[in-house]
Amino acid sequence: MAQHAFFFDESRCIDCRACSIACRDWHDIQPGPVKFLRRFTWEEGAFPDVVMHTLFASCYHCKRPACVSACPSGALWKEDTYGAVLTDAEKCLGCRSCWNACPYGAPQFGDDGAGPGGGAGGESMGKADIGSGGNVGGDGTAFAENGSDGSGSIAGSV
Repeated sequence: MAQHAFFFDESRCIDCRACSIACRDWHDIQPGPVKFLRRFTWEEGAFPDVVMHTLFASCYHCKRPACVSACPSGALWKEDTYGAVLTDAEKCLGCRSCWNACPYGAPQFGDDGAGPGGGAGGESMGKADIGSGGNVGGDGTAFAENGSDGSGSIAGSV
């Protein structure tokens, strides 16, 4: 099985947030708490030598995803062609087991409500899907061979 991942070149990022806006538009995500593509920014140094850093944070489509094994309903699975971790919202119970298991906080929920039976959860989970409209990888320019191993550290240039 191939393992593709997002490639993010921090040296080219100007923190314009166009990537986040495009992601929300592509997935038709309404204003609210759900953010499939998150960015973290921080500064280093002191004036006049200040450097701004931006880290692109989404689902890393781990080689051994903890979220998949934690999901009691089978709503998450790892597909074979590109190594993407995919979601079936119809099967999701909203229990947040995947979120608790993911070291990156990639699973996103649209509410903080109670799930089935009054347990934790509510709305079904969503997350970045690695591709565009089923054409995972597109022309290949946005993906790198590698990815996360699910251990809490990112392998390769992801």
